[in-house]
Amino acid sequence: MAKEPMGVLSGKDGSVWIGGQPAAVVLWWELVKRSACKAYVANDTGGWRRRVPGAKDASGRLELKLRADGAAPVEEGQEATLRLHLDGTGKNYYELPAIIERISARVDIAGGEVIGWVVDFVGAGPAVGHGIVGQTPNG
Repeated sequence: MAKEPMGVLSGKDGSVWIGGQPAAVVLWWELVKRSACKAYVANDTGGWRRRVPGAKDASGRLELKLRADGAAPVEEGQEATLRLHLDGTGKNYYELPAIIERISARVDIAGGEVIGWVVDFVGAGPAVGHGIVGQTPNG
């Protein structure tokens, strides 16, 4: 019997919560989780570099549209807990303490696009997955 293909998620109803409050209109968000792998060469590596996993880290970026009152929802240097929702169920999201590292204003003069902010953040602790992103790859 053929195995049915697995469904995929759509980020259509994804959202960002900052400090327990929904952020302004969000166009997209990105979270990068990584491990600082440490390389070594020893007498048993045959001259090849081998690596071991090191400290974990997270960073990311999101784009928000400018609110009518002109206020950005965060400031550079601000510490906040972020909840990055994959979809509209409220069950599938990443949560992490973060520090806002950089805010860029985005203005498209020629095309007249809505004005927005691009916010870069770095993790200040673990990025914890909930729902489907909280499951381990083998379980």
